[in-house]
Amino acid sequence: MCGLAGFAGIKDYKTRLVLTTALTVKGIESRGSHAAGYVAVTEKHGIRYGRKVGPWSKARSRFMKSAASGDMCLMHARYATCGKRDATSAHPFAVHRKGKVVLWGAHNGMIPDAWDSAKQHNRECNVDSQEVFELIADGELESIQKMMGYGVLTWVEASDTSCIKLVRLSKNSDMEIVAVKGGGIVWASTWKILSEALKAAGLEAEYKYDVDEVGRVFEITNDKVMMTDITGVNLCEGYNRYGYRYGVGMQSIFAGLSSSNINSSSYKTNSSSKSYHYRDEESDKTLKTSDFTSSNEELKNARKKYQDDDLSYLLSDNFIDEEELRQFDSIEEFFHTKRSKEIEEFKEIVEDCKDQGYNNQFHWGWM
Repeated sequence: MCGLAGFAGIKDYKTRLVLTTALTVKGIESRGSHAAGYVAVTEKHGIRYGRKVGPWSKARSRFMKSAASGDMCLMHARYATCGKRDATSAHPFAVHRKGKVVLWGAHNGMIPDAWDSAKQHNRECNVDSQEVFELIADGELESIQKMMGYGVLTWVEASDTSCIKLVRLSKNSDMEIVAVKGGGIVWASTWKILSEALKAAGLEAEYKYDVDEVGRVFEITNDKVMMTDITGVNLCEGYNRYGYRYGVGMQSIFAGLSSSNINSSSYKTNSSSKSYHYRDEESDKTLKTSDFTSSNEELKNARKKYQDDDLSYLLSDNFIDEEELRQFDSIEEFFHTKRSKEIEEFKEIVEDCKDQGYNNQFHWGWM
């Protein structure tokens, strides 16, 4: 899970600076702290583009001021689910054609099939998100539609810097966008981040835009959000925000963890489960790889329920104990840690399957 935010048409620089800080340090950083980046469009200076390793809260003042200098600006906070944790893997990505940048883009979500697409197009791909912007630059919408994944894209095209483009790649995507009283547009991945940032900057939402249509490209300008005629920028929805699915060609779509791989005392749940099977198409063999347990379901449901609360609610509901409570600073950190541990355990299951001769490709990922 990463975070997206931005603004357009906020005229006062001091207000933009406060808003930028609130949207990032106090906002999308809660969704990712491995890297930070922005693309700012200025009337006087053109494009300003910056990326760095680490959270927004540790950015130099000039980094923050450069983002706030834009008449329009898109911002990203990265939570690394693939690739290296370096500046080249940070969003936004600059896509080049014939030695020149044609677009800068940032993505919140996952696209596990991106690696296959990059290989087919004979190019290197450091991060899955990077490949989808390569395809957009070439207008290859059909290639995008064949990939599994989820999320939201925002980008700026060098040929038209009068707007920032936005699209939901899937139903499982996070984006809220509003018009501000007195002029301007502001957006963020969640309503909580957006509303608190507006309050911090002394701004008030006038009305909310509906950008829910999957695959439809919207253009954000300084004074409005417009629906374009461009559709079909959508993924084949194979992954969601709270779990993962296998790639195209798999006979089973879900796999989880056996009850023996889950600390039942931490999850406070029973071990009733539903079984799924993995079929290796080359050998025509079927293997029961794991159980999708009720505890995994409880983790996903709780992630939704507690996303706007603090850790004390988890304690009061007996979802974690006091010792665990002291280990985490936020709801996001708690669920990321739990999910990451499950993924590592699932990788071990995958390796066991391969050792037994079941070699078909597995995909995994988490929010």
